[in-house]
Amino acid sequence: MKINLPQVIVSSDIPSEGYLTIIAGGRAPESNWLKSAAHGSSVWVADHGIDICKSACITPARIIGDGDSASGAAWKWGHGLGVPMEEYPAKKDYTDTQIALIRAKELAPNYQVLLTGAFGGRFDHAFSTIFSFASSGLNGCISDDKESCFFLNDGESLSFDIIQKPLAISLLPMTKECTGVTSAGLYWPLTDAILHQSYPDAVSNVPVEDSIHISIDKGTLAVYFVWDES
Repeated sequence: MKINLPQVIVSSDIPSEGYLTIIAGGRAPESNWLKSAAHGSSVWVADHGIDICKSACITPARIIGDGDSASGAAWKWGHGLGVPMEEYPAKKDYTDTQIALIRAKELAPNYQVLLTGAFGGRFDHAFSTIFSFASSGLNGCISDDKESCFFLNDGESLSFDIIQKPLAISLLPMTKECTGVTSAGLYWPLTDAILHQSYPDAVSNVPVEDSIHISIDKGTLAVYFVWDES
């Protein structure tokens, strides 16, 4: 698997059959960043993500959601594209982003997934999205031009080639415990460490090399980068 973002190139030995970008309805990524990050991928949108797609002049391959936060003009534009459009009632159990992740697991289970338009706004939405992605069984990341969150599961490792130096890198346990966490290329490296979800303390680290390597034995770990705190 390889994810090429403008700020960082991420590689691992996780097999991938394709590349899928899902645009959600949170903070819109910068248009040039989006075009670069989504290059060569199939693009899906969830609800208000249709506005982001339309603004960036990107034609989605699939539209998912209830349309309650999308503009009328963008939703109408989506209807006229002739692409699969999965419409759901506003009163439902899952968010539109969660439905998009579920459908990705059903239709593209072995793709690497970039979820963007997911940061910013309400904390409860961000919390729901991060944990939903972490438990989805999908490989990939949540990212935009300001922040990124990559996920590691049992026995996996990721290598990061830094293009733009981040302000901070944090390791956040998505499961009760993450064991065998090892990191190289950071100011505070770890060797076979145990990280606890109840008291996440591996935060605000910084890179000291242009390449970073992080691995885990058991659990699900989020590797968080921040480039812009505004």
